[in-house]
Amino acid sequence: MKPFVHLHLHSDYSWLDGAVSIPKLIPRIKQYQMNAVALTDHGHMAGAIDFYKNCKRHGIKPIVGMESYLAPNGIKEKGHVSEFRHLTLLAKDYHGYKNLIKLSTYGYIKGMHWGRARIDLDLLEKYSKGLVGLGGCLSGEIPRRIMGKDEKGALNFAGIYKDIFNGDFYLELMQIGIPENEIVNKKQIEIARKTGVGLVATNDVHFINAEDHEAHNALLCINTKSTFKDQKLSSPPGIYLRSPEEMWELFGDIPEALLNTQKIADSCNLEIKLNPSQPELPDFDIPSEYKTIEEYIEHLTMTGAKLKYGKKLSDKIIQRIKYELDVIFKTGYTGYFLIIRDMVQFARKNKIRVGPGRGSAVSSVVLYSLDITNVDPLKYDLLFERFLNPERISAPDIDLDFSDDQRDRIFNYVVEKYGSNAVSHIGTSNTLKVRQVVRDVARVLGLSPKEIDKLAVHVPHQFKIDKPKDDPRSSVEWVYDNFSNFKQAVNRDSRLKKLISISSKLEGLRRQPGIHAAGLLIAPGELTDFVPLRKDKNNLIVSQYDGEAVSEVGLIKVDVLGLTTLTIIDKSLDIIKQNRGKEIDIDQLPLDDKKTFNLLSKGNTTGVFQLESTGMRKLCSRFKPKSMEDIIAIVALYRPGPMDHIDKFIQCKNGKKKIKYLHPTLEPILNETYGIPIYQEQIMEIANAVAGYNLGQADILRRAMGKKKMDIMSREKDNFFNEAVNRDIPKKTAKKIWDLIEPFAGYGFNKSHGAGYAYLAYFTAYLKAHYPVEFLTATLSSEISNVDKLLIFVDEARNSGIKILPPSINESEADFKVEKNKKIRYALGAIKNVGIKAAQSIVKEREENGKFKGIDDFMQRLDYRVINKRAIEFLIKAGSLDEFEKNRGLLLESLEQTQERAVQKQKDSQRGQLALFDDEQLKNNHNGKEHYDIVSWSFREQLNSELEAFGFYFSAHPLEEYLHYIKLQGLETISNVKKFRSSSNLVAGLVTDLENTDYGCFLRLEDNNSEIGINIPKGIVDRTDKIQVGSVFALEGKVKNLQGTPTFIADKLFKLEDIIKNNIVNLHIKIPQEKMDEETLKKLKNLLDYNKGKYNVLLEVKTERGESVDLISNLKVNFEKDLPLEISAILERNGQAYYQVNINS
Repeated sequence: MKPFVHLHLHSDYSWLDGAVSIPKLIPRIKQYQMNAVALTDHGHMAGAIDFYKNCKRHGIKPIVGMESYLAPNGIKEKGHVSEFRHLTLLAKDYHGYKNLIKLSTYGYIKGMHWGRARIDLDLLEKYSKGLVGLGGCLSGEIPRRIMGKDEKGALNFAGIYKDIFNGDFYLELMQIGIPENEIVNKKQIEIARKTGVGLVATNDVHFINAEDHEAHNALLCINTKSTFKDQKLSSPPGIYLRSPEEMWELFGDIPEALLNTQKIADSCNLEIKLNPSQPELPDFDIPSEYKTIEEYIEHLTMTGAKLKYGKKLSDKIIQRIKYELDVIFKTGYTGYFLIIRDMVQFARKNKIRVGPGRGSAVSSVVLYSLDITNVDPLKYDLLFERFLNPERISAPDIDLDFSDDQRDRIFNYVVEKYGSNAVSHIGTSNTLKVRQVVRDVARVLGLSPKEIDKLAVHVPHQFKIDKPKDDPRSSVEWVYDNFSNFKQAVNRDSRLKKLISISSKLEGLRRQPGIHAAGLLIAPGELTDFVPLRKDKNNLIVSQYDGEAVSEVGLIKVDVLGLTTLTIIDKSLDIIKQNRGKEIDIDQLPLDDKKTFNLLSKGNTTGVFQLESTGMRKLCSRFKPKSMEDIIAIVALYRPGPMDHIDKFIQCKNGKKKIKYLHPTLEPILNETYGIPIYQEQIMEIANAVAGYNLGQADILRRAMGKKKMDIMSREKDNFFNEAVNRDIPKKTAKKIWDLIEPFAGYGFNKSHGAGYAYLAYFTAYLKAHYPVEFLTATLSSEISNVDKLLIFVDEARNSGIKILPPSINESEADFKVEKNKKIRYALGAIKNVGIKAAQSIVKEREENGKFKGIDDFMQRLDYRVINKRAIEFLIKAGSLDEFEKNRGLLLESLEQTQERAVQKQKDSQRGQLALFDDEQLKNNHNGKEHYDIVSWSFREQLNSELEAFGFYFSAHPLEEYLHYIKLQGLETISNVKKFRSSSNLVAGLVTDLENTDYGCFLRLEDNNSEIGINIPKGIVDRTDKIQVGSVFALEGKVKNLQGTPTFIADKLFKLEDIIKNNIVNLHIKIPQEKMDEETLKKLKNLLDYNKGKYNVLLEVKTERGESVDLISNLKVNFEKDLPLEISAILERNGQAYYQVNINS
């Protein structure tokens, strides 16, 4: 085999430009019998460690490099992207590797322009040691000068590069299907002869197979947001991974260029020490009286343990602590524990709430004693080996939860303590998963955004794709073959002929770099001594390496998570203190509070951490938890796998089913979970009790079972049986025990993690049970920008008898607030298009200068740098200014003139001029209302404006006027229909979205509490009135599960409004006793007089004794669909109005 090594290659880490997958590259390199290969991604080194590991694993020499961008006039000059020069750099050794890191980082942090990380000659000269330089493609300095007829300049730069790289510089020869290659190659050969610079044959590899060219062009279209028809950038056909034979065929007449590839490869001998035995930890100062860091942490642990467990520690506790410390010391990560403790201590001292613990770290008594976690591991029999395994020493993983609104303070503290050059965020890679790649390629093939949305609906989410590991098809192909709706959608559109083939080639490639949501990287000094860095779009410093890679080079990472639940707890406690004068220490709550467990047992868990989903609420009401252990079990059970055992678990718990154990040895391990293993720790304990594994060995077995490592499982299975037999357990029984634990190891829950979650669930349930108004106020404020969550919690408050008051410009705060008599005032900051900053500005002005006296006064005092016209419009639509003028239409119509007048007055005030009228005259003459003949909005119009402003119907729901009829006719709620999928149902709701298709139409139907998708076949649509968004329909049909989503297939449909209108008997009005006052009755009579017509009005009045009396009124009304809602608004929530109908169908 003639020697050749690819030295210019772009992997998929060259985001949306390179299409070479590293795992697919290495087998092809071996197939071509090459002994080395280089990686030279664009301007960065994100894939270096991934590439290095894969090469080493397969016996291929990795050559780590980078294709850099040079700014010809220095990085301070901001030229056009076309002016940047390419230069290929390869690391010969570790020194060169570190220089690559410096250059790449500098390019990102200081040289970024037009999306390119640029360096310049000064930087190159400074960091050239240990590097080989290659002249680059046609965008290189020398090829550019050749094409520009500047042969003298080309010669000059050949000499400059030769000097910078101390002779290790080569000119790249390429033949990749670009005509200019031949001209440039010929001149470069001449330059090489004149200057003594070497020649090297490269192929600028961007994809592996020649037939991948079209897919690569699609990738470039994704990058440039173009289509095949208007492609902005295309690749030459020859930039695939050519074999050595092909390269010799192209450059056989210049053998030195081919032989030099091997010569360069032989000179590159980079060794990166991965997974070092001693981590790279920053120095941590300890008091002078302690000789070692180990001595200091032991002192802190024992001192903390006495505070947690009492001054006299039991032998059990002392032995556990000593055992844990011994393992911790062996890992070499002792300092890491002090770093974590220091962060937590800072948080506690600065009143930043810290979570009780997350993940397997909760199992450590040392961490509990150091006050890093707040769950006693001994109380819940948690196993330390699940956290740190003495049989398999690895870096500890301690995740920290802080209030999400305070997380930045933690990060700032870490930066301040260790230095900005030693701390960064951690990078990630986002890949082209099935749904994403289908969307991207469909756009490249010419589909519109709406068409893409329709197609993507038929593609399952990634977690639902259950393709067998040994299936050779791509996931895209597997979905195409297994999801008929997707297949039909693809087949009926001629534009999508190549969708599957192209998507299959691009699937799994990296799409763009990302940033870890919580990870922080801390180094002992300059981070760039270890990893390359970049700056993201928000100017955050981020490692180019991902979390796995930074750990492998020996750096420590800390996950600092912002948890909304902790913010909710803090806000709840603040509101309780403010309203009730009570200070509550959440960490000292009794863990057996009856009121809390009653709330959980009723399934009243909306807003309760981890227990608020519909499934969890049902499980809680069935389970009837009575202890923390029960909550831990609930958290563990509601997961794929254990869910299959919920019925059996509850039956055994309630004594309806006998608990059975395969062997008496299992009873003490499984008795808390009624004979069913649901925790990973139970698998470990069973292996220990049945087969004599120590807990470290048992954890290795659990991992092997969970990850289906068949080689380890096969070996351990025989060992398990033999050891069980040695302990007088029959082999037949041992096999049954193995069969019991094997599947559970894959989906069993980490009990330590469950315990941490259970504490947060209990805390939030306690607050909801004892302080529901304060808790829901805090929850609403914490979800202020999430419309879907706001709707859920507004409904929850109302269902709990807590009144939600509408927003008021003079009473509302930026956040939600508690008012007297169990009421919550809606937040200005929650109104759409207003936002927190504008709301805070309004509240600040009000606090400093008093309440607003009218529209003009309000408008004149606004800060228009923060508050724009659209924000004011939405304040009006939400009813925030109703106290000044209830006719919202009038306020909107006159807004422009009111604002002009206000702005003019602000300008006059700034110039010191007196207004023509004084404030009182202005108020009397205008009050923000021009002389428009504006009819007040109908109640439906008002509801629609509120829908815009809140994101949901606030004061009422349009369906409310139909509720009596719906109930009378026995129509099901949407929530119930979703449950009864097999039977035919009649359901009613409001149409909120509509899409016509070739096969009929698809719409979304909602009622007061739920929504569902409706498929209406074409024939049925043809026989009905035109369906419109905002209309109310009753539909008959069945619910089917379409790709995991419940969808209603309609057989018949009826427009409720028409049915009611044609069958009215009378208007029925229920008047509550408290609304029998003169003012309310006058408003009611005026409204009815305004709507005079032919239908009788029946009044139902409750007497003081609670008896209902029907009164026939002499009033008659017309049918107006909004009239019942307007009446209900006058009577408020205890009153009701509806048309009585007489329908026999």
